[in-house]
Amino acid sequence: MARVRRDEREPTDEEREILRARAARRRESTVKHTPTGDTSFLAVLGVLVAIGAPFFLDGPVRWVIIAFGLSITVIGIQAWRKQRRELAERLEYLDAEAEARAALVTEVRLSPRRALAVTDPHGDGETYWLLALDSHDHLVFAGSQWDPADAPPEAWRRSVTAVLDGAGILVRLETEGDAIPVERRDVRAPDFEVTDAHRFWEPPPDVALPGIVTDPQPRRLEED
Repeated sequence: MARVRRDEREPTDEEREILRARAARRRESTVKHTPTGDTSFLAVLGVLVAIGAPFFLDGPVRWVIIAFGLSITVIGIQAWRKQRRELAERLEYLDAEAEARAALVTEVRLSPRRALAVTDPHGDGETYWLLALDSHDHLVFAGSQWDPADAPPEAWRRSVTAVLDGAGILVRLETEGDAIPVERRDVRAPDFEVTDAHRFWEPPPDVALPGIVTDPQPRRLEED
C-alpha cells in the first residue's frame, strides 16, 4: 500500500497569510489589466467636441457637431460603466474563490525514495513530478499546482509535507531528512529542445492530483 497520509483541516495563521497575499495579487493584477482608458478618453473627447463646436462653427453644422459630440460622450460613459460593472463582477468572483480556497486545506505527507520530472506528451508544457514510494506506487504532482510565484524544489528529501488549498494549489511544501535522487527528464527552458534524455507521460484522466499511480511508464516522445 502507498504510504501517503492525507488530512483535511483549517489553514494555520501562516497559511492564511500566504493565501491572503495570493488573493491580493490576483485582485491587483485583475484591476491593473482591466482597460478603462479608451472609454474614458472617448467620453472626454465627446464633451470637448460638444463644447468647442459653438466657438468654431455656425449654422446647422454647429448643432450637428454638438449632437455628434454628445453621442460620443454617451457611448463612452456607457462603455466605461460596462467595464466597471464587469470588473466588479470579476473581483466579486475572485473574492468568493479566495474564500473557498482558504476554507480548508489538504495536508499530504509521504516518504518518497526518488523523484522524477517528466513532460506532458501533448505539447501543453505541463510537467509532472513522480515521487516514488516504497512500492510500485508513485504520488504525482503537476507543475501547474505550484503558484506562479513559486517553483518546484530542485532537491527533494525523504520526508515531504505538502499543503494544498481548496483549488489544489500548493500553499506550502516542506522537505526534510536525507536527500533522495532527483531526475530532471522534463523539457525545460531556455531552449525546450527535445532529446533522447527526455521522458513523456501523463496521469490517467480519473486521477485527481496529487494522486497515486501504480508503475508509471514514461517514454521517449516517439515511442507508442
